[in-house]
Amino acid sequence: MKNEELKDLLYREIEANIDSWELRNILILFKSSGGFQNDATDILRDIIQHYRSLGDTKKRDNATELIEFVTGDCSPHARIW
Repeated sequence: MKNEELKDLLYREIEANIDSWELRNILILFKSSGGFQNDATDILRDIIQHYRSLGDTKKRDNATELIEFVTGDCSPHARIW
């Protein structure tokens, strides 16, 4: 999965109100296809900023939870990298 595909898919699924644990599987797929942690982090920061600028706290919080899975700022069993 390429970076743009990840970004598009995350936006689409967040817009569909898919919960963060299910969205985590997309990030696992990204990693398993050769994706890098710093790329996922950058994409999620952009998504968080987008929803912050819209004032959509629910979707911003969902993306924030995803970035925690990527950075490891979560329970050890939930870490992706």
